[in-house]
Amino acid sequence: MRFIAPLIFLAISFAHLVFAQDAKLIAEGKKEGKVVIYGSMEQDIFEGVRLSFEKKTGISAEYWRASGASVLERALSES
Repeated sequence: MRFIAPLIFLAISFAHLVFAQDAKLIAEGKKEGKVVIYGSMEQDIFEGVRLSFEKKTGISAEYWRASGASVLERALSES
């Protein structure tokens, strides 16, 4: 219980950095025109995530679905 107050303080202290990062990433994403999201969840489940993402950011999203191992392999090969 005594660890909650320091954690809340840290979360509030660094929140502005997270939101600033979001703004930069959204601006870069808009320059690209779209993002490709890799994942292993079913397409119909992801559809809600995609719609929310596009509504929040204004960036279109494509979804590439494969097994977890394949998603990891592709992400590592592109980083």
